[in-house]
Amino acid sequence: MERHTEQNKKLKFPSEIAWNEAVLAIKKSVDFNSFDDFSKHLIEFLPQNSIETRKRYAQVVFQRYFSDKTLKQLCVDVWKYYRDDEILQDVLRYQYLIAEPLVGEFVSRFIVNTNTEILPKETINKFGIDLYGTANKKLTQRLSATLKGLGFVQSQNKKSALSILSLKLPKTALIIIIHYLYAKTPQTVMLEDVLKDRCWQYLGIKWQDD
Repeated sequence: MERHTEQNKKLKFPSEIAWNEAVLAIKKSVDFNSFDDFSKHLIEFLPQNSIETRKRYAQVVFQRYFSDKTLKQLCVDVWKYYRDDEILQDVLRYQYLIAEPLVGEFVSRFIVNTNTEILPKETINKFGIDLYGTANKKLTQRLSATLKGLGFVQSQNKKSALSILSLKLPKTALIIIIHYLYAKTPQTVMLEDVLKDRCWQYLGIKWQDD
């Protein structure tokens, strides 16, 4: 990655993962017909003690998964029709990486497109240097925590590296995403179009043959 390009500057610093809050929000949203009613309820429903913290986490969830301020969302439909935690989390993982392109860029380059089972923390440090021209400790910490929260890595005994995990092949989520992106109405979908898209990588699929 070339340093200090315009593309790099557009990769905004990721906010907290708020993964459990997102799952709670999606599940709760199916009980509502109005986004306004849902958004007000969620601020009271989240488990944090502080109202300001609940508001902050709720805004993070809204920005990532309800950006148009409606309940007509992919993740909401997935929970409504499947009621399956594994499928929901697969789709949420995809949507998170779309909403947070900096994390998506890292995952595409260093997690799914690799044969290695180890992710050195130096790789995360260098990624921050490539983006900002200097080491960014907060970005390293946030990326590490996010990758763990998304299920891509886990800590090793050694503090200098993370283990890259192999996720279960998300077959149902892949079909859902392909329909969502390419075939909202019946039509032929070209395999080459799907392979050029990062959607399958964002689901945790490593290789095209999978």
